[in-house]
Parts: sequence; structure tokens; C-alpha cells
Amino acid sequence: MDEMSVEEAAKFSIRWLDGMDSKSTGFCIKACTFVGAFLVHNG
Repeated sequence: MDEMSVEEAAKFSIRWLDGMDSKSTGFCIKACTFVGAFLVHNG
């Protein structure tokens, strides 16, 4: 993925996470951790 794709994915993820309820907190943390690891790996 190029930088624009990562940026678009990040924006989508933020919008998607904003729509999640508190019961999905654990999943959100896993998703954020995955995105963070992906960015570090490709940075």
C-alpha cells in the first residue's frame, strides 16, 4: 500500500471506530494495534 492508501484506510478506520459501541472496545484495541504495527513495518 502506498501512503495515500494508508491515509485513506486510517480515515476510514477512525470513522468506523467512532461508530462502534463500548462493547467493541477490545476489538478496537486489536485493530488499532494492528494498524500501528503495519505503519511501523512500512515506515
